[in-house]
Amino acid sequence: MKRLFLFLGSAIILFAAGCGESSVANTPQEATSANTKQAAAVPDKSHPDYVTGSALVKKSDCLSCHHETKKIIGPSYQEIAAKFPKVDSTYKTFANKIIKGSKGEWGDVEMTPHPALSHEEATQMAKYIMVFKVD
Repeated sequence: MKRLFLFLGSAIILFAAGCGESSVANTPQEATSANTKQAAAVPDKSHPDYVTGSALVKKSDCLSCHHETKKIIGPSYQEIAAKFPKVDSTYKTFANKIIKGSKGEWGDVEMTPHPALSHEEATQMAKYIMVFKVD
């Protein structure tokens, strides 16, 4: 009986360890490509739009629903940036949504309005989000 449990336990551990290997690159080219994409997804944290926007986001309630790379209640900043072009009209649209709130773009959960923010502050937050855009 002990041998059976030992065998089953070993089989489960080996199976679980084997399941996680799918993300490993099989060739040097794949490894280089994966590393390049991952590096491109990390924004330049010294970029002025990142520094200023990040400070504004931290002072607001944004981080209770959003994260730089992970979906929480709302989409991650990377997801948002990937969906929109990096142009002036995007910043204006984002600023208006930040100030007035929005619903329906990312599902049924409503983004609460932030009317106390100035248009300039909301635009700077939008520029911060777009720093996450991978070209």
